[in-house]
This record gives sequence, C-alpha cells and structure tokens, in this order.
Amino acid sequence: MQLRSIKLLEWDKAVHCLLYFFFIIFWGLKLETKKNHLRALLMVTIFFGLLLEIFQEILPFGRVFEWGDFIANAAGALIGFFILHLNKKKLH
Repeated sequence: MQLRSIKLLEWDKAVHCLLYFFFIIFWGLKLETKKNHLRALLMVTIFFGLLLEIFQEILPFGRVFEWGDFIANAAGALIGFFILHLNKKKLH
C-alpha cells in the first residue's frame, strides 16, 4: 500500500459515515438487546469496512485504499453503536 494523505473533509466521507451509521442501526435493531451482540456487530462492521478498503487496493478495479474512507466508516459505525446502545432499551 502506498502512503497517501488522509482527507476527512470531503463529501464522500459524509456518505461513508452515513452508510455505516444506518448499516449498524438497522442491523442492530434486529439483534437482541444483549450488549455482547451489539459489540460483536460493531467489531464486524469495522472489520468489514477495513476489508472492503483492502480489497479496493488489491483487486484490479481502479480503486485504492483510503484511510479517510476507513475512518469515516468506523466513525459512522461508532456513532450508530452509541446511539443504538443508549436507546435500545427504550425501543423494546
């Protein structure tokens, strides 16, 4: 992987953040209210985001790994996790 500058203030980072936010919210609403399930969902979601970025770098589709995308993915997942964690008991 080539070292690139991290750009976090671009519109696509907001899209990444929102997609992972809704990804974890909607999937998390289907899980039981146990904390371990939500933590596992968070870890899987962050790993999934990293794996997708790695695949973009190694597969021949003209895409590249971007730390900014990964950070935006993880931030969206974390925000969704905390909101879900705080409100899950109220929803059930």
